[in-house]
Amino acid sequence: HNGGQVVSISMAKEEGHSAEKDAFAFSRLRPACVELLKEPCVRSVEGLKGALTSVPTLPAQLLEYTLLPLRMAIKRFGRSDPQLLEYSLDCACELVKRLALLDSMEVFNEWFFLTALLLDKRMCTAAGYGTSSEERVLCSLELLRCILVKATGSVWKQVAASLPPLGHCVSVLLGLLGERRGKLVWAAALETLLALSQLDSNFPSLWITGSQSVVDGCGHMAQESECRKAFVSFLPGIATGLSLFMNTESLAGQRVLMLALLCWARYVCLVFDDRVLPTEESCDKEGDDEAFRQTPKNLEQSKKNLSVLVANVGSLVGHEGWKVRKTLVLWSFSILKYCTKVVGDNEGRLLSASL
Repeated sequence: HNGGQVVSISMAKEEGHSAEKDAFAFSRLRPACVELLKEPCVRSVEGLKGALTSVPTLPAQLLEYTLLPLRMAIKRFGRSDPQLLEYSLDCACELVKRLALLDSMEVFNEWFFLTALLLDKRMCTAAGYGTSSEERVLCSLELLRCILVKATGSVWKQVAASLPPLGHCVSVLLGLLGERRGKLVWAAALETLLALSQLDSNFPSLWITGSQSVVDGCGHMAQESECRKAFVSFLPGIATGLSLFMNTESLAGQRVLMLALLCWARYVCLVFDDRVLPTEESCDKEGDDEAFRQTPKNLEQSKKNLSVLVANVGSLVGHEGWKVRKTLVLWSFSILKYCTKVVGDNEGRLLSASL
């Protein structure tokens, strides 16, 4: 009985402390938000960003309140004032970074669609935003990556169910790799493509390009069957686009090539992981499409497709950069360990890449 009272008192104190923190955050951010609504300009955006320095963690209930004036500034003046647009994107990114998790589908969609539009050269011009500078592209990529990493599992399920916007995002990110934007943009695009494959919000840091991210991340991501199905149709384009980039872009540099290899392995393992490849029986139960079934015919076709992709990436064996060679070992290990059902005749190539 006494133990229960202690717990209740402790919880009450925590709730009171949390309410105080929320009230403090509101008191610090409200004046800057009001000022930005009254006068949408770079100075006002900088004022809001400055107010954030005293708010290390943003209460979830204040997210929409603080993002509203930034969205209004972009909507009203973003087309005529490129600097205001860039500063607003940067400030929105700082706000999202201070969230524990993003669980609002409305907020996610609003900024997901906006950033994807700004990164699409054709749509950006058609919408009146003009040609995107490198700074704007980097700001848009950083914000997009932030909302992807912070999204909760419930948000991700809805994202995975919407194939057209997901496909557009993949296409836009791969398109940036085909542009002569430079290493910073290429690296940011690849990091965002990695974030797009983060399917389990319980592991929000797995997209980071650490040595264990692909190996340990495959199982956690692959548990989301809805997302696997979503990326099945995009895998050929993703893997081919990454292979083409790695084999043709001589100015990429080691860090960019490492990110491309990790990204390639991430998506291949997501789709072909032995632990999630559906069996004929499970597909019959779930009513899955024929294309998702683990029939002998489909597995054989998967082996052939993987052969082409592995052969393309295998050309990096013997690369002069030791970091790239080290990442090749991780790349081959991931496929050999997790994708045994579709490795087929690729085992030799993969083993040679790891030596």
